[in-house]
Amino acid sequence: MSGTRNNQVSRRAFLRTVGAGALAATASAGLARSAPVKGSPLLPSVAATPTPKPTWDSSFKNDIAAKSMGYVYAIAQNGSLVEAVGVALSRGPNEKTNPNQSWTPDTLSNLFSVSKAIAAVGFMTIVAQQGTSLLDQTFWPILANSGRFTDTPATGVDSITIRQLLTHYSGLGGDESALYTTSNGQANGGPPQPVDQWLMTFLQEPLASAPGSTYHYSNQNFTVIQVLTEILAGAPANSYAQWIKDTVFTPMGIDTTGEITDVRSPDNQVLYYSGPDDTRPGHLQAAVPLIAAGGWLGTANGVLKFLLGLRANTVLDAPTTQMMFTQQIGWFSDSSIFGSYFHKTGGGTNYTDQAHTLPSQQLHSAVAVLPGGFDAVLMANSPIPGLMPVASNLVGAITNAFGAPPPLRD
Repeated sequence: MSGTRNNQVSRRAFLRTVGAGALAATASAGLARSAPVKGSPLLPSVAATPTPKPTWDSSFKNDIAAKSMGYVYAIAQNGSLVEAVGVALSRGPNEKTNPNQSWTPDTLSNLFSVSKAIAAVGFMTIVAQQGTSLLDQTFWPILANSGRFTDTPATGVDSITIRQLLTHYSGLGGDESALYTTSNGQANGGPPQPVDQWLMTFLQEPLASAPGSTYHYSNQNFTVIQVLTEILAGAPANSYAQWIKDTVFTPMGIDTTGEITDVRSPDNQVLYYSGPDDTRPGHLQAAVPLIAAGGWLGTANGVLKFLLGLRANTVLDAPTTQMMFTQQIGWFSDSSIFGSYFHKTGGGTNYTDQAHTLPSQQLHSAVAVLPGGFDAVLMANSPIPGLMPVASNLVGAITNAFGAPPPLRD
């Protein structure tokens, strides 16, 4: 299926709601390709000597166009929009509702684990207020003293620090990709469990490893962060989404009803497919109450505003932002010939048969803060194999277009 460019956005319209600024020294620290660092040492310095000359459009066409039902990207440099382009379809030709819907920079799509990068920014505003020692406090006493949790957690949970949650060194076990949604969180057809109840049940499961000893990516780390954010901010239970909107999105000029939101748009949002020739109905993602782990939806333009808000130090000052990036708090860091870059991806997979014999339908998102003042958002609604050891990782497509080697993990 050939791709078509949809609704390229003017710089003037985009910049009305985005403040320009400079993020200090995002290229001053880097990480050789390895597993994320444990603890909090600064990463070795990498000089940004060559000048990047990205080839966004041609590279994305080469890597993605023939593999996905559609895709969208939005790029800025030094706080100004370079281009925002949607290609092909966000909803396939066989849908009952809005078939052949073009994918534009303003089409809403699930962000999945890019939500963790958003959670990290929100939590770091609390760290900036309360001090960096907060990161090395154990989280369980904070939950217990809140009065919201009265049961006893599994052995070792009370020794897990907040930093270990944010960097996936907590040792929490369970399904690393499990997300409690409104479709799988119901009991006997009843209403979904409250997040606190779901989390307490999880925290009573045995740890997979000793806290601080092993990197183990788990959505549940950020479910704890969601609850901790509410408690430490003095916000009511189940107010996390509104708190992030008020604390992070609104100051960045992001429309929280349509650019980044926790409210689904079932008739219009992007659906999952296995590729451009998938004739099955696309998969619609159920709501995800674990918002910090994977529950936000966003448009390419809206997510780019989030990146530009980081670069402009709208809610975090430059030292706090740099600490978040280099210590890999909710983000990952890698080095290139141009300097260090910071990134996060998210993705969902739908198997339409229990035996997993049919091609899986997938939806993916990626963000990257790059050297040379570049910020990039990329989304695709099909698997994109062959770019990286983690085949679905769109950061590989971004770094290919940027002229840098892809990271080894995300």
